[in-house]
Amino acid sequence: MSPKSIIIISVIAIVFLVIFLKRQAIIDKILPPADNTDNETEEDGTNKEKKKPIANDNFPLSFGSAGNRVKKLQHIVNKKLNSGLEEDGIWGTKTNKVFSKVLPSLILEGFYDNFISRYGN
Repeated sequence: MSPKSIIIISVIAIVFLVIFLKRQAIIDKILPPADNTDNETEEDGTNKEKKKPIANDNFPLSFGSAGNRVKKLQHIVNKKLNSGLEEDGIWGTKTNKVFSKVLPSLILEGFYDNFISRYGN
């Protein structure tokens, strides 16, 4: 292979890698966001907009994920750190604040499996 061919293949591979890693941001720019908000009335009578999580228990897990896997992570973090998280299976603001201290912001399947097998019991 000539050096020129290697450079061209490398550039193409890098472009595809960047697209793969940024796919959610690209999708978010192309598609309009779903209306996933609720209005709640506060004790003082004002309305507060609250995001409803979109139930998604698929990998990668991150802020906004919801389901049994997130619930399992919340349980383990509560058990190990006594963090007082509500084990509701929703990776929302409070969960993100605690998780950010001990977990990566994006959890892939391999990391999840290793974490559960190491700390899950």
